[in-house]
Amino acid sequence: MLIRSQRRLYVGNIPAQTTEDELAEFFNTALLNVNSSVKQEGNPVQSVTINREKAYAFLELRSSEEATLGMSFDGITLSGQALRVRRPRDYYPSGEEDLDPTLNLNIVSTNVGDSPYKIFIGGLPSNLNEDDVKEILTTFGRLKSFNLVRDSQTGVSKGFAFCEYLDPDVTDNACASLNGMSVGDKILVVQRASSNCKKPSSGPVNQAAANMLNMSVSVAQLLAQVAGTAARPVKQSKILVLLNAINISTIRDSVKLHCILEDIKYECSKWGKIKSVAIPRPLPKAPRKSTDIYIPLPSGEPGPDGKPIQRTMEIKTEYGDQDNSDDEDPLNPPVPGLGKVFVEFTDAEDAAQAQAKLSGRRFDGRMIVTSFYDEKDYEAGLLQ
Repeated sequence: MLIRSQRRLYVGNIPAQTTEDELAEFFNTALLNVNSSVKQEGNPVQSVTINREKAYAFLELRSSEEATLGMSFDGITLSGQALRVRRPRDYYPSGEEDLDPTLNLNIVSTNVGDSPYKIFIGGLPSNLNEDDVKEILTTFGRLKSFNLVRDSQTGVSKGFAFCEYLDPDVTDNACASLNGMSVGDKILVVQRASSNCKKPSSGPVNQAAANMLNMSVSVAQLLAQVAGTAARPVKQSKILVLLNAINISTIRDSVKLHCILEDIKYECSKWGKIKSVAIPRPLPKAPRKSTDIYIPLPSGEPGPDGKPIQRTMEIKTEYGDQDNSDDEDPLNPPVPGLGKVFVEFTDAEDAAQAQAKLSGRRFDGRMIVTSFYDEKDYEAGLLQ
């Protein structure tokens, strides 16, 4: 006789207004679309029980195989929320229900396993949802798994998350680029979450307090570091860095890039005078890396006909030494600073004002993350 727990699934983080019929229809549609080998008539989901107070449900399917297939939908989005699909606590594996390794649904799992490539993201504003945070993280590559930690009672974000990238080589670049950047009035702390990474220097964490907060000591330690980092002032400079302002997939298109650049300049110029804007990018099929620096020329001066001269742009291209001749993927290996926009203001106070106004705002549908950059490195062309 088939054990009932092998046919059941736990589904967490369900939207508040979702009905049992809607949830059943959602999973029936998903399962039937991916499982072309189903011979039985009818729907895979036999029953749904929802706990509205804690925003989770239990699904009962007609077979253990379909329950196993349902596990593939961990992270699937319903009404803007990433569902958490798990086995029930009383599940006992039969040893014959492994997931099909060829099944690739392009769904980011909510189960971030412990590995050397697991990343901790702290200092997140509580109003950001899963899509907001994933949007920032995917600037550096596709995600394998992601989990925004929420309060189990209220569903409100606790301000930290974990993730892992499909490409492990992206891990250090993402950590280095995001750590210390600002989202709204918060400063991000981004680092490897594995036990062998560098331990934070915030001191020991009380085991009992960690248990009361329903978190491990390692997570509590990381959160203590967030508090310590957020309290430290960020060194201001005339160089403001914007992350997630540019879609990397279109960065090679000079026409589109020029239009985006003009939009960025227009927004930034509201808060002060801009001296230059730098966007690291590789040239198509170029043997070496390059950085195009766009410098605005004076505008508004009367021309021969007495009318104001239209603003024009001078483009200065600086070349690096690293080979970038891969015709299949010209963005690989990555250019240092790729995906960032460096805006040089004439005054550091203007840059600070722009940072306060732009951080956390949306530009072309993407949430902007900001930080300051060393002026000497910028002048030397060292864009990281």
